[in-house]
Amino acid sequence: MLVICMVVFCHLMACIGLMWIAPGTKVNPNLSDRMQWDSAHGSAWTAIWLFWVTSSISLLALFVIWSNRLVLVGVQIRWVLVGCAITAFGLPCDLTCKVTLTSVNTGQEMTSDEFTSTTTAYRWLGPALANSLYCSEV
Repeated sequence: MLVICMVVFCHLMACIGLMWIAPGTKVNPNLSDRMQWDSAHGSAWTAIWLFWVTSSISLLALFVIWSNRLVLVGVQIRWVLVGCAITAFGLPCDLTCKVTLTSVNTGQEMTSDEFTSTTTAYRWLGPALANSLYCSEV
């Protein structure tokens, strides 16, 4: 029960935190303002993304628990394993993009091209690839 509470807490903090760091995200269309916000609020930016990293890791545990339930209701084990493998493949993509976003985007000496390149890599690895893999299991 404690683990479930911790996972829920991490997900809540990640969602609430994303609203807090919104000025450093695509919600803010001005690239220069986003770069300045990220640099000025590096600690907050990193803390919130660490909650997202923890939330991403917890997805694998969720799928393992869900897989046990699927087997109990008669789903063939091979399809359950395929689903877990797809999720497991998405996790490194998700973690790579989040760690890159937290470690690189808070650098004081980034050019706008470097910032754009990092955020583009994030967008393709995280929201595009990892989330697609997570959702394909459903």
